[in-house]
Amino acid sequence: MIEGGAGMLEAMESKVEWYLIFRSPYTKEGEEIKLPKGLQEVFSQTIGEDTMSWYRRVW
Repeated sequence: MIEGGAGMLEAMESKVEWYLIFRSPYTKEGEEIKLPKGLQEVFSQTIGEDTMSWYRRVW
């Protein structure tokens, strides 16, 4: 398991196959995180106002 922000996503992009992403509907300061290309959404569920989604890298 790896936890981090945009820098960690970029650094581990070629090493990670599964991603668990929590999204909030609220705008925060800073840059929006962009998910790596080549991800396929496998499962998504709403939890309160947030969304939890599993993605798998399609090599």
